[in-house]
Amino acid sequence: MPIDSIVLERCNGLDCALPQGTLSRSGKVFMMLRIILSLLVVAVIVLLVPRLLSRSSAPAEGSAAPGFTLPSQEGSSVALQDYRGKWVVLYFYPKDETPGCTREAHNFQRDQAQYAQNNAVVLGVSVDSVDSHKKFCN
Repeated sequence: MPIDSIVLERCNGLDCALPQGTLSRSGKVFMMLRIILSLLVVAVIVLLVPRLLSRSSAPAEGSAAPGFTLPSQEGSSVALQDYRGKWVVLYFYPKDETPGCTREAHNFQRDQAQYAQNNAVVLGVSVDSVDSHKKFCN
């Protein structure tokens, strides 16, 4: 092998001759650390950027709520604009027929007269189907 194709490196206190292009053990470890660090940076970017962007699109406290139209338990559409001039208590719950959600809905129903006195309406939102809402409301 020609002399210019040999790379001298310090290996555990000894001079080692390695063919050019061959990585020593410490070089391999350094390269693996660079790859792992690069993967971590990409993972952080992939996970955090969408969250940061979604936060900036959220309405500011005190600003008007964005409009929406959703189906009710009767199958008719309910739109936020239908309640202009009223206070709207919009509550989100994870699932119909669960103990916590049922208790919360019953409390809103129990206090409905007080909300009406204050020109307020209560709207509950979950991802369940219209049929599930019908059963939950009866």
